[in-house]
Amino acid sequence: MGFINLPDREPPAWDWPRLRAVALREAQRTLGRTAAADDAAQETILRAWLQTATCRTVDRREAWLRAIARREALRIMSRTPATEPLGELVPEGDDHADEVADRVDVTRALRRLSGRERDVVLRHYWQDMSCEQIANDLACPLGTIKVRLHRARQKLGTVLGG
Repeated sequence: MGFINLPDREPPAWDWPRLRAVALREAQRTLGRTAAADDAAQETILRAWLQTATCRTVDRREAWLRAIARREALRIMSRTPATEPLGELVPEGDDHADEVADRVDVTRALRRLSGRERDVVLRHYWQDMSCEQIANDLACPLGTIKVRLHRARQKLGTVLGG
């Protein structure tokens, strides 16, 4: 039996400005509209450019790039100090002080999770993805995703006093 010879076809060109916008949107899901998200997007594009030859799914390069952007955003988030002065976040006389304090508490609690746990929590609650969708996106068994989410919820409950 002989091998099937497929015609050599040139993969489509990389549209770096569009891909940077994709990376920025993905980083902003984790870091918000901050300079840190912009840094994560820039680092993502640099890493992707240096590793274009390692992209096994050229036809799905946006998914590959989004995965790099998520890792970069989580890496930057983990490097950021877990303690932020609350006084700088809440202006005097602000009626939303409790809401801001809750956000700070949740952010601090998320930073105590492992990168994998945090990624699953952010996808599930902020991106409204089901466990099945997360498992498909991360190419991970469904049971693994459910365990990570369960453990993350337990840790968050402990840290937040729930």
